[in-house]
Amino acid sequence: MAEKKSEATKVKRKRHPQHDAARQLFVEGNMELKQISEYLDVSQRSVGIWCREGKWERDRELFQTMPERLAQRLQQMAMRIMELSGIEYDALEPQERIKIVEETKLLNVMSDSISKISKSIVAINDRIDQSAAIQVLIAFNKYVVANGGIKEVQTLMPLQGGYIKSLSDGV
Repeated sequence: MAEKKSEATKVKRKRHPQHDAARQLFVEGNMELKQISEYLDVSQRSVGIWCREGKWERDRELFQTMPERLAQRLQQMAMRIMELSGIEYDALEPQERIKIVEETKLLNVMSDSISKISKSIVAINDRIDQSAAIQVLIAFNKYVVANGGIKEVQTLMPLQGGYIKSLSDGV
C-alpha cells in the first residue's frame, strides 16, 4: 500500500526549476554532480537523486557516442595532431630532421584518415535520420488508414515524398 502511495507522490511532485539545466550540464557539459550543485546552488543530494532517477549516466554515454559527437572528437584530434606537427624544424640536427619529417608524414596521414572517418560518420547519421523519418511516416500512414483515413493518407503522401526528398537533398 505504501509503495503505491510513493509512486503516486512521484507523479504529482513538481520538477525543480534547475532540474533540466542540471541534466544538460551533466549529460552535455560533462560536469560532475558536485560541480553542478555548486554552479546551480542546488544540494548535491538532490542532483544525485535526479541523476539516478533520470538515468543521466546512460544519457551521458549515449550523448558522447552520438555520430555528431564522435565526428567532433575526431576533428579535435586531427587539429591537435596538426598542432603537434608544428615543430621548429630549423633548430633540429639533421638526423632529427629526417625523423621529424617521417613522423610528420605519418601524422598527416593520420589526420587525413581522421577527417575522412568523421565525414563518414556524419554521412551515416544523415542516412539514419532519413531512414527513421521514413519509418515514422509509414507507421503514421498505417495508423491513419486503420482509423478510416485513407483519403487523408492519399493527400499527405505527395507531401511526405517531398519531405523525404528534401532530407536526401540536404535541404
